[in-house]
Amino acid sequence: MPIDSRRRGTAASIGLALFALALAGCGVAADPARIVPGPTASSPWSDAALPVASLAAVQSADQAGASLPLPSTSSPDPTLGPTPKPVPPKSFWFDTSVVGNFAEPPAGGRDHAGKFYSDHNYWAFCGAGAARVALEFAGKGPGWVAGKWPLTTYIEPWTSATGTRSSWKDGELSDQGRGYMMYLAIAVQPPSFKVPGVVTFGMKVDETGGSVVGTTVAQAAAVLNWEASGHKGEIGYFAAQTSNVTPEAFYRALEQEIGVDGYPALVSVLTAGYWAQGTRWTLPNWVNRGIPHWITVVGYDAASFYYVDTCWRSTGCGPRDPILTGAHPGTWAIPKYTLYEAMVSGYGGYVAPTVK
Repeated sequence: MPIDSRRRGTAASIGLALFALALAGCGVAADPARIVPGPTASSPWSDAALPVASLAAVQSADQAGASLPLPSTSSPDPTLGPTPKPVPPKSFWFDTSVVGNFAEPPAGGRDHAGKFYSDHNYWAFCGAGAARVALEFAGKGPGWVAGKWPLTTYIEPWTSATGTRSSWKDGELSDQGRGYMMYLAIAVQPPSFKVPGVVTFGMKVDETGGSVVGTTVAQAAAVLNWEASGHKGEIGYFAAQTSNVTPEAFYRALEQEIGVDGYPALVSVLTAGYWAQGTRWTLPNWVNRGIPHWITVVGYDAASFYYVDTCWRSTGCGPRDPILTGAHPGTWAIPKYTLYEAMVSGYGGYVAPTVK
């Protein structure tokens, strides 16, 4: 049935070989020299009085056919003095009952038209998957707001000469968000993009038979803003941030975006690695191998962040699929400092507002 879009979820040689494979795996576009890790106002979707984003404002706007504006950039009334910065609540979660079901298409199988396909580059569509989750809550993604994304055929550009095509739709939970996700991966084209897609397809074939693929932080921010604004601009909602930040500033930025601005945060991570004194960390839904990757942070409390990962067992990220029941379905909890380690050891940064 159609659903409402507004519901809110050891050895160096071995290591280098894994990271080379990872670039065709689940892509964050990376600088190869960095592969070895080192040791506003409140939006219509946030409600400081509730632990989960309110749906009332967006439902009302949809019913009235109203457009939802970008965050205000106007100056406060000088006669009233500076406007105090809203303080994020101590905990906040989006409703993940829908987005917790979202998953990237695997590298091979049958598409929504029942046709068999095979394309290893699909392993690198995590940037599109993370953006798909975020856009469920920010702005009006085209098509999905009406409850349907029509069955559309997408041609993956690196393999287009050999005719690799697959068809996907959106609007049912069983579609797993893949229709709009594939559009974001391959077809979306903000004005600054010379070629379409939030996924960049390289021209070098790696040992898996696919091209080197990935998504940069700047690409992700531009596409999120372009889509959330209804194709009006590439700035406004989200901003690209580097990994050169203290843990405290990182925590504040994510909590500000989620708990006050009402948008999920995209984070570029390394899925496993070593930190100080050889301490090993791994994202809770991943096996013990380091791959550049994108996740979407959709909640937090005093100790942890909660994220949705559109890489499921079928796309090779770990031994388990997310649990789709409970208070925060489809999410994984991660200690705040572990997420910071994963972000700093990664290859880009994160997408969130600047918090001073």
